[in-house]
Amino acid sequence: MSLDSGFFSRILVFPGFLFLFAFILFCDWFERKIMARMQNRMGPSYTGPFGILQPLADYIKLLIKEDIIPHHARQFLFSLTPIISFSIFMLSIFFFPLDGINVFSNYGFEGDLLFVLALVTFAHFVLFLSGWSSSNPYSGIGAVRIIMQFIGYDIPLIISAMGPAFLAGSLSLAKISSMQIIPFALLTPWTFILFLIALQ
Repeated sequence: MSLDSGFFSRILVFPGFLFLFAFILFCDWFERKIMARMQNRMGPSYTGPFGILQPLADYIKLLIKEDIIPHHARQFLFSLTPIISFSIFMLSIFFFPLDGINVFSNYGFEGDLLFVLALVTFAHFVLFLSGWSSSNPYSGIGAVRIIMQFIGYDIPLIISAMGPAFLAGSLSLAKISSMQIIPFALLTPWTFILFLIALQ
């Protein structure tokens, strides 16, 4: 691995973090437009052309919101769980081979696919604790609902993630990435579609 400008551009720009962040914002905007059309609404339309910058504006708005802790909340858990959940998601990103290797190459190992899936599942449970710790009955109902959704989605997500691992003959994300002379999404498109649906 050579630490040249091309390497850093691939890690940071394309297909790196900036591209992934922009793609996530686009998917959020596209999903909201589809949902609005299904409900006979306009959806995002003012911020940027066709409202495409609305997810970015919402993200910035969330970052500058006041941190209000309910009076009866379990304050330690309520304040800490969002940070823990975000940190777990960020940790899992470091195992993805954005340039043919893991972002931190020493972190990759055989079986890191299962480890990343376990991290994501644990992060979902931490989000449940965030709602439960507010001691609000409505937040508790929402927390139970979201954990049930995650359980329902995680099972097909894990099963569909095993498809590329089976084709590559490995549970290493870096090896799965390097084995794709022909993209596995083209070899098993139904598994890829199921993975995208479960990922939402």
